[in-house]
Amino acid sequence: MLKFCFVLLSCVVGISCSSKYTVLRPIVVQIVEPFVELRSEPEDDSRNFYAIEKNELILVFDSYDNFFQVKTKAGQQGWISKDDLLKTKSRDGNSLVANQYGLIEFAQ
Repeated sequence: MLKFCFVLLSCVVGISCSSKYTVLRPIVVQIVEPFVELRSEPEDDSRNFYAIEKNELILVFDSYDNFFQVKTKAGQQGWISKDDLLKTKSRDGNSLVANQYGLIEFAQ
């Protein structure tokens, strides 16, 4: 019973249950690399179908394993890797980090 309560509590507070990394609420970030490839599925061998260009803002709203589901201003929706997400910045210029609980947050 205690183990079940911990797992349930972990899911409620946002500790990663089925995903390795979690975004608690949708966030807007800016691409700072020359481009980031948008994938059709949350898999390493998934097809790249769109290049998100430098300075473009994207909405990050879901996660699965080491990938994050995003939507561009142009309406393109797909997946980017955790490594690509951690290379973005907030509108204020803050970097993203993955904390010890698997949550993605802005660096302080």
